[in-house]
Amino acid sequence: SITIQEFTRTLFNMRPGITLCLAHTIFLDDSRHILGLVTMPCHIIQSINDFAVPILVSEYLFRNLGGESIVEVTSTKGHLS
Repeated sequence: SITIQEFTRTLFNMRPGITLCLAHTIFLDDSRHILGLVTMPCHIIQSINDFAVPILVSEYLFRNLGGESIVEVTSTKGHLS
C-alpha cells in the first residue's frame, strides 16, 4: 500500500541511530505502569485485523487510561492501512 511504502521510505531516510531508537521504542518500551497518569481524553483507533497490535491491546488501553477514552475499530486490515 502507499502508506507502507511511505513509512518504509521514511525509515530508510533516517540516520541509523534514530531508526534504532525508534525501533527500540516501538518493540521494547513498556509504559503500562504510567497509563493511569494519562488524564487527557484519548481516541484509540484500532484496525480490525492488525498483525502487530491485536484488538486486546486497544481494549487494555481503554480500561487502563486515567481519563475518558473511546475505542474505534476500523474495517481496515493491517497495521498501517
